[in-house]
Amino acid sequence: MFKFLCININFFYFAIASLIMQIGIGLTQVAVYGHLARIDASPLYFTLAFSLATIPGLFSSQIGSYLSKKVNIIFLCVAIQLLGAFSLFLPILGINNNQIILLLFAEFISAFIAGFIYPISQIYIKRVFTDKNYLPLASKLDVYLFSINIIIGTFIGTLLYAYFNTENYLLINSLAYVISSFIYVIAYFTKKNISIKNLIITENFSFNKNNRFLNRRILFLKNFSIEQKYPFLILIYLPIATTPSISLLPTIGNKYGSNILILGINLTPALLFILAKTIGQIIGPMLIKNYMFEKFYNNKSVFIKCNFLFLLMYLVIYFIDNIYISIILIISAHIFSNIVFSLGMFATQRTFKIDEISDVSAKQYQISTFSMAIISLMSGFLVKYIPYYVLIFIPFIIIYLLLFFQENTAKSLILNKRKNSIDKVD
Repeated sequence: MFKFLCININFFYFAIASLIMQIGIGLTQVAVYGHLARIDASPLYFTLAFSLATIPGLFSSQIGSYLSKKVNIIFLCVAIQLLGAFSLFLPILGINNNQIILLLFAEFISAFIAGFIYPISQIYIKRVFTDKNYLPLASKLDVYLFSINIIIGTFIGTLLYAYFNTENYLLINSLAYVISSFIYVIAYFTKKNISIKNLIITENFSFNKNNRFLNRRILFLKNFSIEQKYPFLILIYLPIATTPSISLLPTIGNKYGSNILILGINLTPALLFILAKTIGQIIGPMLIKNYMFEKFYNNKSVFIKCNFLFLLMYLVIYFIDNIYISIILIISAHIFSNIVFSLGMFATQRTFKIDEISDVSAKQYQISTFSMAIISLMSGFLVKYIPYYVLIFIPFIIIYLLLFFQENTAKSLILNKRKNSIDKVD
């Protein structure tokens, strides 16, 4: 890993810039929810904050994908960082004038930037990791960057929130955007040709402008080949299968009380569970050897087994009353989920071409984000009527059936093609 980063120092700068940006976003989320809790805001504002943390990314990821074909992608990164830095002065103004809506605008900015950057970062990764032997490393690095952001931005940010006011957190995020933009510039000058706009458009790809709007934007999946469908769907199926368990985790944490003293630090169960999730997310990719990515990325049984074990861990957590065992189980569960996540990142980068990756990753981001938002809201509502241990398995069973029918359909198509080719020969 270190040897690769030394050779590709431009990617090192790009990764650091992305990490600083993500840490700033994590601090903003802590600041917004912390301030709402501090002023005892109406539940409506918490719901709005949740919506603003997800919905903007659905649109901004498409904008980022589109602009990557028109503008140098590093210039896009720098522009959106500077826009974010200056935009955060509106939420600060809102705090000083008791305008909660303006404070919530900080969540809108963070979600918009995260969605905008996602397809661009996938293009950059695809261009840097041209050697397929290094794609497993790219998948692991993506997970590590995400996990470090949670540890620093969310976990440590939550611990320190009691000692800082909300304005300071937003100012830190604004500064993070500015620093990030400068490091993106350094990455650009280190290797300029990596960041050129996405000029080439594949003629037969499903997002081609010649296709009708319906096929291009809504029914695009039917235009994928058999080999492309599952790699595209892994990163969509995974959040669908795991979201009910994760979204309902706070309800499990409530049975352990509001605060727990561990190693002299007063922590909430929710914060401990966030840390446990992050530890599992970091360990998961470490357990996969590089040769295993090529072997397992298209293996549906690995997806099924890992997700089943994930749900099994969460099922046990529901029935036990020991927080230490619960933490170990959460770590274990997220080891399995992030093995699948790493394989999904690898599958996407390996299967799709460089001119396809921005549209593909934008679609993955949009569908998975929308699915998580809807499923988490539905889970919160349905848990009143359906037992937890039944509810968390419903998406998994649906996905299992989809994979089963998809596999049978694929086999039928292959057999028909072989039969037709034999008939032609005869």
